[in-house]
Amino acid sequence: MVVNHANFRRRQRPGRKGMYSLPPGVHRRRTTTLLWSEYGLTDRLQFGLAVPYVFRTFQDREAGIDDRGQGIGDVWLYGKYRIVSERQIRPAISTDVWLKTCTGKRDRGLGNGKLDVRLTAEISKRIQDFSFHLNPGYTFTGGSHSKIGKAAWF
Repeated sequence: MVVNHANFRRRQRPGRKGMYSLPPGVHRRRTTTLLWSEYGLTDRLQFGLAVPYVFRTFQDREAGIDDRGQGIGDVWLYGKYRIVSERQIRPAISTDVWLKTCTGKRDRGLGNGKLDVRLTAEISKRIQDFSFHLNPGYTFTGGSHSKIGKAAWF
């Protein structure tokens, strides 16, 4: 099991034509602690589970809004298959399929209430004491970001 921690503080918001600065007095923050577990079914196939615990705040001092939420976010399940093993001159290559469940409470901003699917590749190479990784991927988000609301902004 692995525990990861991430803290995001937004100074901008997305709009139809790009990113816009948040007005003065508006503050967004999302801190996530992630409990991660993986199990190797074979030497090439593994499954995993990522359970986030989210702390979220949104403040707009001028409007008198102080909206906070905390709890379990949307849980991710995934499967990874190693296509090519690392050799002396070539990197290892794997593919992943991720499924984001709807476990985070949308009304508290802990999830978006939609099922997401992410397809990724993992290309990794170890050279002496260094490990290099490239992880291209694409996420198919269930629902429109303009309708999902504040959960889609993180």
